[in-house]
Amino acid sequence: VFCWICSRCTGSATDRNVFLMVTFGYTMETRAKEFAKRAHNGQTRKYTGEPYINHPVEVAEIVKQHNGSREMIAAALLHDVVEDTDITLKDIREEFGNAVADLVDDLTQTYQHHSSWCQVEHN
Repeated sequence: VFCWICSRCTGSATDRNVFLMVTFGYTMETRAKEFAKRAHNGQTRKYTGEPYINHPVEVAEIVKQHNGSREMIAAALLHDVVEDTDITLKDIREEFGNAVADLVDDLTQTYQHHSSWCQVEHN
């Protein structure tokens, strides 16, 4: 299990997440943001050079403005993690549960489908 606190495997994700929520009041949004920050550490956007994490944070803000659930907000923060890092959907599922992992998977599949369509349409 990837630990976004220390970058090592340290016990079960469920135990760690309960500890963080109870001890520090970390919400799912906070955990997802920190997880995404660590996963995207050192990455920058191709054309702007800005930190990669800025985009997922902006997407999460849009979701929040539209009264998205905590799972939707977490998925917005994590939606590029599976595509652009070594983190797997299984890692997301272990850290954030099935609902968030399923949303991330849906977003990833939608993006891949859209990218394929754009390449066909514009070539």
